Amino acid sequence: MSALRFFGTLIFCGFYTGSFMMSYVTSSLNTIHPTSITGIKDQEKCEKNRKVWRNYKCWDYQHNSSF
Repeated sequence: MSALRFFGTLIFCGFYTGSFMMSYVTSSLNTIHPTSITGIKDQEKCEKNRKVWRNYKCWDYQHNSSF
């Protein structure tokens, strides 16, 4: 009976840990990270592409790390 309880607990803990890790990974993939666009060097072109010009750099605030 104790072996059954041990393996049941082991399976339950493994499932719980796995589901926690999967939710962490999927939530981090959907996080938006601002990034500078190195190919755009002037403010007019940057703003024309619906980006933000700040500190002499073109920033994209909609960048997703899964791209």
